[in-house]
Amino acid sequence: MTKDLKENALWIHLSWAPIALFALAIGVFYWLDIKQIKESYALLILFNLFFSVPVAILVCHVASRSYILRGGRSLLFMGSGMLAWGISSALRGLVAYNVNSQLTFHNIGVFLAGLGCLTSAISAFKPGRFKETNSPPSEYALAISYIAVMVFMLFIGWAVTQNFLPPFFVPGQGVTLLRKIVLGAAIIQFLTSAVIFRIMYIRSRLNFFHWYSLGLTLFAIGLLGVWLTIPGTPLNWIARSAQFTAGPYILIAVLSVRRRLSEWNIPFEKALHESEEKYRELIETSNSIIMKADKDLNITYMNEFGLRFFGYTARELLGKNVIGTTIPEKDDAGNNLIDMAERIKKHPENFSTNVHKNMRKNGQLVWVSWTNKVKYDKDGNLAEILAVGNDLSELRKVEGALRESEERFSAFMDNSPGIAWIKDEQGRYLYLNKAHEARFGVKLEDCRGKTDFDLWPPEVARVFRDNDLAVLCDGKPRQVIEEARDRDGTKSYWFNSKFLIYDVAGHRYAAGHGVDITERKRAEEIMKRDKDIFEKQVAERTQELVEANIELEHTRRLSDIGMLAATVAHELRNPLAAISIAAHNIKNKAKNPNLDSHLSNIEKKVNESDQIINNLLFYSRLKPPHYEKINLFDTIKECADILKKMDKKGITLFKDLDAIKDIVIEADQTQIKEVFNNLMNNAYDAVSLESGKIDVTAENKDKFIKMVIEDNGHGISNDIINKVFDPFFTTKAKGVGLGLTVCRQIARMHRGDIELKSEEGKGTSAIVRLPKKEKKIRIKL
Repeated sequence: MTKDLKENALWIHLSWAPIALFALAIGVFYWLDIKQIKESYALLILFNLFFSVPVAILVCHVASRSYILRGGRSLLFMGSGMLAWGISSALRGLVAYNVNSQLTFHNIGVFLAGLGCLTSAISAFKPGRFKETNSPPSEYALAISYIAVMVFMLFIGWAVTQNFLPPFFVPGQGVTLLRKIVLGAAIIQFLTSAVIFRIMYIRSRLNFFHWYSLGLTLFAIGLLGVWLTIPGTPLNWIARSAQFTAGPYILIAVLSVRRRLSEWNIPFEKALHESEEKYRELIETSNSIIMKADKDLNITYMNEFGLRFFGYTARELLGKNVIGTTIPEKDDAGNNLIDMAERIKKHPENFSTNVHKNMRKNGQLVWVSWTNKVKYDKDGNLAEILAVGNDLSELRKVEGALRESEERFSAFMDNSPGIAWIKDEQGRYLYLNKAHEARFGVKLEDCRGKTDFDLWPPEVARVFRDNDLAVLCDGKPRQVIEEARDRDGTKSYWFNSKFLIYDVAGHRYAAGHGVDITERKRAEEIMKRDKDIFEKQVAERTQELVEANIELEHTRRLSDIGMLAATVAHELRNPLAAISIAAHNIKNKAKNPNLDSHLSNIEKKVNESDQIINNLLFYSRLKPPHYEKINLFDTIKECADILKKMDKKGITLFKDLDAIKDIVIEADQTQIKEVFNNLMNNAYDAVSLESGKIDVTAENKDKFIKMVIEDNGHGISNDIINKVFDPFFTTKAKGVGLGLTVCRQIARMHRGDIELKSEEGKGTSAIVRLPKKEKKIRIKL
């Protein structure tokens, strides 16, 4: 350890002594509890003016200068706090005419000073909290901050003289709780600031933080002693002495800045911290040659690596000139290196970097790359050169071997029939073979350093780059088909093999080789197009055959059911006629009231059976439509009117048929009436008494008429809605389940269809679609 370091360490240790002494003295006098009061206001004002005020003004000035030079809110907070302390110390006796006004004004100033110190410490310790690095210096911000502090302190002074503030001291009672709270808060702020600055000193070893943290600690201890007693007692004066002693500590902190940085600048930024031990460790453990030489190129320093590299000891090399030691007079190519050394001395700025052969102690010549930093004296003359060198001997050998390898590689690739290329990791072209240049009309020298996006359309370049990145990411070779553009702009297709290659330094490159498959690709596209068309036609025809087969099967089934229905109806009608005649004769001859109800029931059942037979016969005798021009509006309106006349439930029937008022279609009117009568009757059966509602609406579409019969009945469940059009399926107690079957058959014979939509518990909608033939007519309703 040098003498300077020892003296510095001694001062560091001794600097703690006043803190311990004052803390001990305050503790002892607090325990003794001496009540002797002897206050001297003139002495107190004198101490403030000669100890506190100069220190506060100096720190405020240095903080302001540092803020203007570098910015940083921590400096702004520090200057504002010190300004408040200086004003309160300077004007304590000028605005105060009693003990309460003195304590009030000074304690508020101390509180503001503590707040400024704490905010400054936090922002310097954690710059991100106050965005320290994003706070540019602003003279306006500085002026506003300082003016605000001065105005506030003057306002406090005026408020104290006018007794507008709560008392800090009451004669005969002593200090108030408010004064203890304000002073206690200031103590906590100063102690917290001291701890933070102490941590910053441990991290940076800057003397400023050491002395400043001790000064704040002394000031906090002094405030604590004042907080424990009343003015005039020995303990009070010891505490004040601790406060005044804090001034020289803070003054030393500022002077240490001047000594270290040769300017008044508070070093809050971590970038200003320099660690000589770490710097020396970095130099000595570096794997580069680090050398210093004076203006005559005499070696003044070389690190351990450099000494080992050249084969010298420090005693053998230091003080010797570079010529004849590390630089030969001439290299093996006959170049005069003495002339080069003279040029370096005359114009060192031209040799910030240079590469030449150097010489080891054993005479071996080696290539070294040098980076030079020149230092000048105050007159602008060359004073020193700092040089950092790296051995290039092996690299030069590798470069020669690589050059030969590249020549062989180029000769091979230029005679390849396929195209070839090499790109770096950023996608910049480094190599193109002759086939690539000839096919796409580009020269290597024109596209070297350019990317795919500079040479190809964006959509083509993006595919190239994505495939290159895939190879770079997983390192596995890939075979891909890529689209390119020939010189005339036409598309061409290439089967490209992409893979990684490495240079001697381990750098990765995306390389590739491609074969033109344009003709094969076009043939494949034609075959694929023809295949798709054929498969689509086959699928369409197959679907048509399946649907025709299903329809044929359905028609045949309905035909069989119709023949069966006609046979059954014929066979049942004769027995039913006989039963009806017999019941009628018995009723006329017996004249027995007890039999009348039974005979009436027989007749009713015979009539119901006859109706079923009629339905069966209607279905079995269903014939192709007899087309005629009918007005659909009149037909549907007639069916709705019939339903309304037969209504016994009190339903609400709504008709909106204006859309088809002038529409004429070609249809069998009898069959169409059968369809709408059946659908309206089904809707009527589904609704309840009184609350039933049926809506009959129509829409005029481009090629068909759409009629909707909607009810609010009980609806149809999802498990049976797909069965309602099947013959003989019914959920009613009466009927054989042919109504909807007949309706759909009629609609389809008219090139239309019927669809049911229902939600259980909410109702059903029957949707009828019929092709139309428009003709403008006038219809009177």
